[in-house]
Amino acid sequence: MPPPVPFSMKFCFYSHATKQNRDRTIRNVQYITQPFLMDDGDLEPERFNTPLHLSDRLILFDDTGEPDRRSVIAKLRQHRGLIWRMVVSLQEPYALCTGHINSSQWRKSLRGALPMIATALGIPALNFCWVAVYHPEPGHPHCHILFWENEPKRTRGMLSRLERKAVKNALIQNILANGA
Repeated sequence: MPPPVPFSMKFCFYSHATKQNRDRTIRNVQYITQPFLMDDGDLEPERFNTPLHLSDRLILFDDTGEPDRRSVIAKLRQHRGLIWRMVVSLQEPYALCTGHINSSQWRKSLRGALPMIATALGIPALNFCWVAVYHPEPGHPHCHILFWENEPKRTRGMLSRLERKAVKNALIQNILANGA
């Protein structure tokens, strides 16, 4: 079992059976990819030159590249199953220590972790879709992640205690494995 790290994970799910929940997910994707979320250091000038102020663009990424935001939104509008949303964050000193201060390092870690998460949830790899975006927030660089089944099979969105533990372990294991 991996050692504990200064790591936090927030998790929720929505059924896309209702238009209200589909709209909520679309607004979330639009929000997390807005450039105004980038901290430019104006409020904390003494931290302006830290590595976390690199100008990583807020771009969606997945297992193969950088999908177009419009195509992701179109896909999510059509989806009628469950959508899981997650925010994964590292405390800044640990992010610096492991090299998770830019989107490329987070991409590597998430591309390793998400297939493990699919397996832990009993979702076949070919039926598992995900997108993420990295936010270089000073103090707690983090990623917003959405994942879903391409063809909805799972009817229970709430994860069991063992599933949550498997998700967390997959993330921590890949963060440690991809550390600097």
